[in-house]
Amino acid sequence: MKETKITPGSNKLWEGSRMILPEHRESILKQQEEMKKRKRPILDEQRIEELSYVIREAVSEDHEVKIRIFGEYEDAAIYGRITKIERNRIQVSSNWTKDWINIEDIVSISVIVGGQNDG
Repeated sequence: MKETKITPGSNKLWEGSRMILPEHRESILKQQEEMKKRKRPILDEQRIEELSYVIREAVSEDHEVKIRIFGEYEDAAIYGRITKIERNRIQVSSNWTKDWINIEDIVSISVIVGGQNDG
C-alpha cells in the first residue's frame, strides 16, 4: 500500500495548514533579491591604467566606444563617443543622450573602429 498524507504515520493535524503569509512571502522574495546582488569589482592600478589608455586613445582618435558599466544585478553597456573627461568621471555622448559615468563604475571599455569592436 502506498503511503499518503492521510495514511497512518502522517501528521493529519498540520497537513491542512501549509500556507505562507503575504508578509513572509515578501520577506523571502526580498532576501532572495539581496542574495542575487553582486559586489563591485575593485580595480587595481594596472587595470585603471589600461582603462585610461583606451579612454585617451578614443578621445584623441575620436572613436566610438563600448563601455560596460557595473550594475548590482547585471552589467549595462553604453555606446558613444567620449566628449568630456573630468577627474573621476567621463561623459559619453550618443545620438540621443549624454551620460556621465563614474570611472569606478566601468568594468571594461573598448574602442569601436569601423563598426568592429577591438576587444
